[in-house]
Amino acid sequence: MWCLFLFIATFLGVGNLTQNYSREALQEKYPGFGTEWIPVGQKENGELIIGYFDDSDDARFIFPPEPKEVVTFTLYTRQHPEGTKIEDSLEKLEGIFDKSKPSKFVTHGWMSSGSADTCVKIKDGFLKKYDANVFIMDWSEISSNVLYPIPMRATKSVGDFYSEFLNKLVDSGADPKNFHLVGHSLGAHVTGFGARGVKGKVGRVTGLDPALPGFNMGLVEGGHLDKEDADFVDVIHTCAGYLGMSSSIGHADFHPNGGSVPQPGCENIFEMIEACSHGRSWAYFAESLTAEVPFMAYRCDSFENFLHKEECKEEGIPMGDPAPTSARGNYYLRTQSEAPFAVKNIQENTCLVGKTALITGANTGIGYEIALDFAKRGARVILACRNEQKAREACRKIINETGNENVVVKFIDLSSFASVRAFVEDVKRSEDRLNILVNNAAILEVGLNSLTIDGNLLVMQVNYFSPFLLTVLLTDLMRKSKPSRIINLTSVMARVAHGFNVDKINNVEGTLNDYGITKLCMILFTLELAKRLDKSGVTAYSADPGLVDTEIFKQTPRFINLLAQSFKRFFFKTPEEGAQTPIHCSVTKGIEECNGENFIDCQRVKKYAIVENQELTKFWNITEMIVSLKPDEIYKSEDNDKTSISDDYTITSKLCFRQFLFLNKMFYIFVIVFLLIFGVILKIYIKFTTGWCRSKTCLVGKTAIITGANTGIGFETALDFAKRGARVILACRDEKRAEDARYKVIEETGNKNVVVKLINMSSFNSVREFAKEINETEDRLDILVNNAGAGGIGDKKSKDGHVLLMQINYFSSFLLTHLLIGLLKKTKGSRVINVSSMVAKYAKNFDVSNVDKYPGIVTVYYYSKLCNILFTKELARRLEGTEVTTYSLHPGAVKTELYRHAKNGYKLLFQFLTNIFFKTSEEGAQTTIYCSVTKRIEKYSGEHFEDCQKVASYKTVADPDLPKKLWEFTQDIVQLKPDEILT
Repeated sequence: MWCLFLFIATFLGVGNLTQNYSREALQEKYPGFGTEWIPVGQKENGELIIGYFDDSDDARFIFPPEPKEVVTFTLYTRQHPEGTKIEDSLEKLEGIFDKSKPSKFVTHGWMSSGSADTCVKIKDGFLKKYDANVFIMDWSEISSNVLYPIPMRATKSVGDFYSEFLNKLVDSGADPKNFHLVGHSLGAHVTGFGARGVKGKVGRVTGLDPALPGFNMGLVEGGHLDKEDADFVDVIHTCAGYLGMSSSIGHADFHPNGGSVPQPGCENIFEMIEACSHGRSWAYFAESLTAEVPFMAYRCDSFENFLHKEECKEEGIPMGDPAPTSARGNYYLRTQSEAPFAVKNIQENTCLVGKTALITGANTGIGYEIALDFAKRGARVILACRNEQKAREACRKIINETGNENVVVKFIDLSSFASVRAFVEDVKRSEDRLNILVNNAAILEVGLNSLTIDGNLLVMQVNYFSPFLLTVLLTDLMRKSKPSRIINLTSVMARVAHGFNVDKINNVEGTLNDYGITKLCMILFTLELAKRLDKSGVTAYSADPGLVDTEIFKQTPRFINLLAQSFKRFFFKTPEEGAQTPIHCSVTKGIEECNGENFIDCQRVKKYAIVENQELTKFWNITEMIVSLKPDEIYKSEDNDKTSISDDYTITSKLCFRQFLFLNKMFYIFVIVFLLIFGVILKIYIKFTTGWCRSKTCLVGKTAIITGANTGIGFETALDFAKRGARVILACRDEKRAEDARYKVIEETGNKNVVVKLINMSSFNSVREFAKEINETEDRLDILVNNAGAGGIGDKKSKDGHVLLMQINYFSSFLLTHLLIGLLKKTKGSRVINVSSMVAKYAKNFDVSNVDKYPGIVTVYYYSKLCNILFTKELARRLEGTEVTTYSLHPGAVKTELYRHAKNGYKLLFQFLTNIFFKTSEEGAQTTIYCSVTKRIEKYSGEHFEDCQKVASYKTVADPDLPKKLWEFTQDIVQLKPDEILT
């Protein structure tokens, strides 16, 4: 998404030339000059400065240097894996380059380099698979320009220089037929231009998601990568129509998962920001070089037909390096969401001939696609719908497309319990079996508070009460048909539903939150249903289809409906894509052990936190009363024990939900708009990844210190530790707020062993005084959480003369840890937790010598969090064998008071954004708590965690010497005494 933003900014940033420069003069001096650029001045040497938006230093960019000045080639072989950089001539290649061996060439795209994984992993794969010459072409001095059109236009000149180098190899006796050129994004076009100018045709070119912007508009001289550029050109599309080209431009074009966004595993908002789908192309190719399981792809005319037509699966070929050069046409395949990406089977081919399936709401959207799939598999399909005309049309379409005439329509109105009962009687009369029941029908109603004829809120009855009644009434038929399955469609909205109360499930508000509650009810219903159906041969699953372009918004206000329609095209799945998880749960073999579980993207997921600890039996019994089950209909378990109905639940509670008056309709619509647009697109994705600490570790007899514990993540961490019985020391600067926090913790936990000790992280003297007091008064320290941090305080200096933000976020934590390390070692089994942030991955080009000099509001914050991670790594190394372990973590985007010291404008903006998109402090504290209390993670000392899981190190901490250098530099800054230095 950040890439998309820059594309938009640069392409829309067209300006007029100033009167001081004529276009002709500029084009004569700078042939690549176009109307996009605004001249803003000249350097003393006469070099033109151009820019966008304004003439500040941050907005000035020069024309790219000549490729011959900055483009480099490095040769790697099995005999010389360290690499040899080639200068102007090929003299350095003597004795290294073997012209009799095949030669592989790899290059990168925009905002990347030859040292990035894009090139390195492919290079390593080539060397593992082949005894070959492997070259990395690095043009990062040009490609790293943030204004995309500059490197975009330079691809032709870089490609021409590429040709010159390749021709030197040809002149030395190398056969171009043995050349294989691979390029990603802009690098794919560079590769094409490079191959195009070689004497004699190059053997093979592989384009990895060739860049789209600009090349689809004819803005680049020479066009784009084309199948005429080599004897064989294969292309892997993963972000087609967005960052990558969608047109077929090779001899063989491969379209994993349809070729566009999002690729599996790239649905998360942070992955979208990092252009994850665009990067999947090189990841797939790199894996293809060494994987035992090939990426089998199949020639077909569309991804849809690939999914459903068996004839599309007759002639499979491997995608990637094993792809045969005889391949021609478009090939489709599916991948997994994480490495290894290749899948063994292209789809679940379960036949449903002789089976009967019933789908509610089957005339449109997800329900229709499920019915269509079942019909293709040979099932008898019952379309259970309210609109008979639309249902008949859907039935006719399915029969015409599949040739399966065993598709019927039966009328049901889920807003009426009488209609549900009549429908069930009809099914029992006409059907002798029922193998699959899909409770798909649902509505989204906002602000209307419509009631059904049964006196219930419409959205609650349609989405939950009626599916419950329908399922219970059909269970006997499904038991006779065993093995059979019940699929309840739910939504990720269940995860963020609030205000749910088992005793008041029919007492909802008439807001968007009601939809989430209905979907939460479906998950709870599935869990209890699975328990009651245990050993019956009937299994139940809840399935989240994802954000899907359906007609569910038709009941919302017109303004919201129109707004939603405009966003569906870009962010929502198609109904066919949304139907895949319900289909998976319906037909996939061997998932019976997952009875009662929730599925997303055809994979089982862990329970949402809100699902835990709900009173499922009571929930079921109350629902029985609401739907008015008759005595002989009350659900019986396999051991024939009737479930009891709560005596304290009366018919009165059925009618006791409030009718809300909306005093300010415009404000209400405004809130709903933001919930729909941003909540759906961003917040759910962020919350979807939130991990929860499930450890039950007791901390009685343990002592924990948390800095910055009076608010936010620190407070929630302290609260958790107190609940576990620990002695908790709140290390804070503001005494009043700390005492207020202490009172809250004691009141909520009953643990009075909570104390406040003052520390000011902006003063080394204060840190020393705090540590001295701790060492004198405490006989043990089991957990030290360096949580305190600040943001948005600009370039202020501390009393000690250092950048204030860096001192608060890193220097003082470094000093505090050193001063308490003796007590931590004495305690043994103790842990040091350093709260960092994922922004550390963007703290590039870090220079240890500048650690106390970095300016700016954002930059210094990034580097301070990088320092926390580097500190953790080196601390772990120095603590080996001491029984003290340490971990760094990213808590997520959390609603805290981090920016309380920012200027009003920043503060208000941050508060607004956090209220809408960020995790709660409790959610943000989970990873801190996890690293503090989870057993058996000692082997991960020094590692980084996100969402309660260990993650791979960021590229910014890849330099193995960096942690030690930073440590030694920081020792001097905090002025450690000789006896305080940890060796």
